[in-house]
Amino acid sequence: MTVQREAVQFTGGLDLNTPYLAMPPGRMIAGSNYEQLPLGGYRRIDGYVLFDGQLENPQPVPGTGPINGVWIFNDDVYAFRDHDETTAKMWRSTETGWEEVDLGTSLRFSAGNLQFAEGDEINGQTSGATATVKRLVIVDGVTGDSSLVGTLALADVVGTFTEGENIRISTTAHAVADADSESNTLPSGGRYEFVNANFFGQVQTRRMYGVNKVGYPFEWDGETFVSIENGVDVQFPDFIATHRQRLIVGYPGGSILISGLGTPHDYRAISDATEIAIGDAINGFLPLQGGVLGIACRESFQILYGDDTQTFEVRQFSSFGMQAYTLGEVSRMFMALDERGVIALTATQGFGDFTGTVISDQIKPEVAPTNREIEVSASITARVKGQYRLFFGTRGFYFTVNNGQLAGITRVDLDDPVRVTCSVEDATGRERMAFGSDDGKVFLMDIGSNFNGAPILAFCRLAFNFQQAPTIVKQLRRVFIDAQADTDQPVQMQARVDFDDGREGSVSSRVAQETVAVSAGQGFWNFNDWNTFNWSVPYRAQVPLDVRGYGENMSLSLVSTGAEDGSHTLFGAVIHYSLRRPLR
Repeated sequence: MTVQREAVQFTGGLDLNTPYLAMPPGRMIAGSNYEQLPLGGYRRIDGYVLFDGQLENPQPVPGTGPINGVWIFNDDVYAFRDHDETTAKMWRSTETGWEEVDLGTSLRFSAGNLQFAEGDEINGQTSGATATVKRLVIVDGVTGDSSLVGTLALADVVGTFTEGENIRISTTAHAVADADSESNTLPSGGRYEFVNANFFGQVQTRRMYGVNKVGYPFEWDGETFVSIENGVDVQFPDFIATHRQRLIVGYPGGSILISGLGTPHDYRAISDATEIAIGDAINGFLPLQGGVLGIACRESFQILYGDDTQTFEVRQFSSFGMQAYTLGEVSRMFMALDERGVIALTATQGFGDFTGTVISDQIKPEVAPTNREIEVSASITARVKGQYRLFFGTRGFYFTVNNGQLAGITRVDLDDPVRVTCSVEDATGRERMAFGSDDGKVFLMDIGSNFNGAPILAFCRLAFNFQQAPTIVKQLRRVFIDAQADTDQPVQMQARVDFDDGREGSVSSRVAQETVAVSAGQGFWNFNDWNTFNWSVPYRAQVPLDVRGYGENMSLSLVSTGAEDGSHTLFGAVIHYSLRRPLR
């Protein structure tokens, strides 16, 4: 009986929708904790580690409840967690663990006749209190006519400024204190969104901006905290972005507030700031190709065009709403979850114009927003890997992009729920990703080979393959798995072959546990560093599975317990089989 061979490349990821006769044999019909590589192959995902800045024995963030926000600025990791029923605290990672950030002191003023400058030494005429001005936030008024209203962020405060007293530089009064000076605080609850930006042109003027939907926007430069009071007191913004050297915040009521050019603290019309009514609850911002800004809304997706208050114009792109906390960009593909599933926006030939395509049809039952049991929790982009990641608590989906096209989708199942995320380049250009979870835990993503010490169980079940001969019974003889590991330890996997769509009563071939002895791969002379690679191993491994069975089709399943340090990749398989007879 003639033995035939078929080579199957593992690519395309999880597919729950493609009809049987059209299903590529290298796709998964079930799987967990593998990621699609851009050029093909399924790699077991990397792990994550608990983080607080210490090298050993990291601890959760002090406080109560889940992490409400996590961000990376100037290579420090910041976390936000409730302290009690009314206040939250901001924490910074250090070599000795989490350190509470002192948010400093602020002083509200009115009747101002001067725009206080950073470094000004001020004093209270009645109280005798003194301080140094660090920032000026102007809410209303015009310079020079004693009508300025705003807030001063202070440092080196001695004493307490009191309501109603004159605020002086030396002996000259320039404003009146609207209230006693007070320590800055953050309200409890909310959910934080951030952006790093530099509006002032110097390396040292790069700053971090945030919103939390329960308080005013704020700025942090590593030393000074500034609450950006902008005159809107009836509600607080949910989302934040930078665009054309302006700071933009979005409100749940359906409007965006755009700061003056290069003045993120100033939202007065006299400073070329403006407010634009969107007419739909805002769910996020997404900078798009061509210098335009995408505005995701509950019932629509809109785009902000223009360069200044004279040319700003909002146009509606679609009547489909996009869910909050699902926007991301990888390789110039802009993705989000809308009513139809995960949609990708790509630029057209027209400047600033886009087209939208649903890319999640393969896994539609898992991510369709019409499934009311599904509640998205967060998303993140892993740009180095070309991935957009969407999370529903502990469950997630990795969308891998290659050269502007979807390469495949895989499912992950983590041990800890993903509540908030951040992905930022550090000072060296290295991508760093983190997520905040329950019980005050902050984790660094894609680090290590386990889930904070727990092994990663990974499996993939490939589509039922009929060797391009449907309704013909085949005799399966042998399978060679094309694999590679990035560890010198043998990767132990279990394999199983099911026949005839796995129907009850069909033949199944169980393969005893195999030790897949694959190291990091052979090095190359005059290319790899001496003594950092193995001479005695092949460049790749073909792992033989001696299987016996027959049926119209067969599905290969592979399981890894994750007991080893390091990951591995399954590139494909070569199947040896013989044709027997047609189905009767």
